[in-house]
Amino acid sequence: ETFDGWQNFLFELGKSSFEVKNDPDVMMAAVSATKLDWFFPSALLHASPACRDNFDIVLGAVRHSPKALEYASERLRGSREIVLEAVKSSGSSLISASKELRE
Repeated sequence: ETFDGWQNFLFELGKSSFEVKNDPDVMMAAVSATKLDWFFPSALLHASPACRDNFDIVLGAVRHSPKALEYASERLRGSREIVLEAVKSSGSSLISASKELRE
């Protein structure tokens, strides 16, 4: 896996139809495709609002890239389990958690 390959994948995913971005199976595979660090965006960036609010997809996304928390729904940025999973990999991801969990 290379950075260029991941950029191309994200670019193509971004151009995909709403149906693709709204398909839970496709998005689960996309967010789990590679392990990245804090600086690279997650495929969750291109997910539909419904997928950004899907607990399993978001949990899978933050397990692979803590930056994914930034793209999760407001409701899931308030999920203690999801935020703890992101923070295990990068304490910096706490900035994307809901205000209630940061306090």
